[in-house]
Amino acid sequence: MVRTEPRMDTNQHELKHDEKSLVSIGVHSWFYSTVHNSACKVIEEQTLWGQTVCRVWLPNQDAVVRVPSSALRPLSAD
Repeated sequence: MVRTEPRMDTNQHELKHDEKSLVSIGVHSWFYSTVHNSACKVIEEQTLWGQTVCRVWLPNQDAVVRVPSSALRPLSAD
């Protein structure tokens, strides 16, 4: 028998990146990927065995890649 956990709403999640901050990852939202050093758009989010990974679109490279949610930073208007 295979156990499956209930699927959570993938449109909005709060992810704890460290003890001091919570970052909300929203599907179809724009973030900065510290892995690729560029802006990216989240198109999907998956959590498996406690690890959250996002599929993001990198417009500068016209590529879709997987990035750990911990490597995403909110884009600010400042």
